[in-house]
Amino acid sequence: MTSFFKMEISQILRDLPQGSRTIVFALRGPLGVGKTTFVREFLSEIGYASKHVQSPTFLKIVEYTGKKELSVHMDCFQMGEDPDWTRYSLPVYEDARYWFVEWPEKFLEFMNSQDELRVVLGFKNYWDLDFQFIDSGKRLLKWR
Repeated sequence: MTSFFKMEISQILRDLPQGSRTIVFALRGPLGVGKTTFVREFLSEIGYASKHVQSPTFLKIVEYTGKKELSVHMDCFQMGEDPDWTRYSLPVYEDARYWFVEWPEKFLEFMNSQDELRVVLGFKNYWDLDFQFIDSGKRLLKWR
């Protein structure tokens, strides 16, 4: 399997804070730039069966259980202007170690207004990953 983001994922894994209960990745970038590919490769790197990783565009939330931990992959692209977050039962994912959120603006705005839910889910802050197309169809990934 070709890896588009192998070097970036290795660096991110080295940079992750040790002992953090929950890691949230806010995945930003245009359609087709590789956000789901990044999730597939990241999960493969930490021991998930990557062939089962799919885009959550129409499902909204997909969960993956690996050997060690639960991960959640969420796509907010089609959630509308004012999503009803209660219908997604977010507290059931309180044991998730990794959250991958595509089109994260609405989700982060909601989470910033939910002190109690942030505590339940272990959200302290998030990693902003910015995907871009560059020359010859290659992709660039920056994070902060």
